[in-house]
Amino acid sequence: MGLDDVRATWERVGRDDPLWAVLSWEGTEFGKWDVEEFFAHGEHEVDTFLTEARLVGADPAYGDALDFGCGVGRLSRALAKRFDRVTGVDVSAAMVEQANRLVAGEHPNTTFVVNTERRLPFPSGSFDFVLTNIVLQHMPPSLAQGYIREFLRVLRPAGVVIFQVPSASRHRSTHSNPLVGIAVNALPSQWREEMYRRRGPKGARDLPMHGIPRPKVLRFVERHGGCVVACIEDEAAGAGWRSFHYIVRSEPPGYTT
Repeated sequence: MGLDDVRATWERVGRDDPLWAVLSWEGTEFGKWDVEEFFAHGEHEVDTFLTEARLVGADPAYGDALDFGCGVGRLSRALAKRFDRVTGVDVSAAMVEQANRLVAGEHPNTTFVVNTERRLPFPSGSFDFVLTNIVLQHMPPSLAQGYIREFLRVLRPAGVVIFQVPSASRHRSTHSNPLVGIAVNALPSQWREEMYRRRGPKGARDLPMHGIPRPKVLRFVERHGGCVVACIEDEAAGAGWRSFHYIVRSEPPGYTT
């Protein structure tokens, strides 16, 4: 699965059922989301993330914020009430069209951009704050890591990024042969993830899930100039996955621990 596959998936669901595609809760499919309730969840998430950042000493400057994988602008609308300027970026033109309709008219300090490249279309040091939630989990690890590197590139010195990504699958084999079950459950998490992904349903509305082990994320961030301030377990990826969100500060020039 590459970037073109990711784009095609989100174009499809962005046309068919964009709010459900962002928050795929039971009973909200096929246009059943109440729009205000949907955006209220974004308000709660942004409040929670910014409160956590403040408590760990990573309160960002409230100038320019980036909402990566913005979808229809669920988090962008909440960020627009707290930051001077907000840019939402998404791989899906259908999603960005909805974000402009639902958010941009009410919040003129928001801008929504379609990006179908591995590199973000912004100069280095453009943002004080980057936020992404329940987005990287639907990308292959190599693609997700590339965007994490991009988050750090577009951050200003002492900027803050918060991103969520699953760490490992909780799926366990239920094979009728206990020896097979033991053998499958002994496999590394990434191998089990791939097995379940390939054996799972392939319906048009199924969104692929991927994880990156937490130690690998920590090493990757620090290798690319970030300081991990906090790593907080969450339920963002559902019961089948162990998930974390990471609060990362961009180390300014000359920074030492």
